Amino acid sequence: MFKEIVTERLRLRKIKLSDAKSMFLYAANKETTRYMGWQTHNSIEETNEYLKSIMPLYKTKKYYDWAIELKENGKMIGTCGFVNVQTNKEFAEIGYIIHQDYHKKGYGTEAVQSLIEFGFKTLRLTKIYARIYKENKISIRLAKKCGFTLEVQPEHPLTKDHICSGALSYSIKNAE
Repeated sequence: MFKEIVTERLRLRKIKLSDAKSMFLYAANKETTRYMGWQTHNSIEETNEYLKSIMPLYKTKKYYDWAIELKENGKMIGTCGFVNVQTNKEFAEIGYIIHQDYHKKGYGTEAVQSLIEFGFKTLRLTKIYARIYKENKISIRLAKKCGFTLEVQPEHPLTKDHICSGALSYSIKNAE
């Protein structure tokens, strides 16, 4: 059920092995990956291994991770997608990362809004949620701009570099 999504300025498409160099540019950037649940990449080989590991997942027809590509020049600037997809329970967690050079330009909002539409219309989800480190003000602002609201519940612990931090849960519900 994976499909390419085209917006005004972006093309969201399957991630390819040839994306390694572009992905490494942000995956190796400590500032860009500071609030991600995975470790910053230390080598292009690490990025290549990650890409090889996800390629078979597209065949399951339950893997929803898109490369974010600028339509104007074909440059890959990040990824976005759904994890923990529970179609039987009609909800999924959304995640996104964009190289810091492309922050505050509206690309994240454009990508997330298109995924919300895909999730509600194509996957027939009733709820999409995002777990965001409470210190990640840029991501919180993006989620709110896309219509997510803070859920009233305790913080979820997230761990990175053996440091546990609280994550807040934001969600958006299908209005239909």
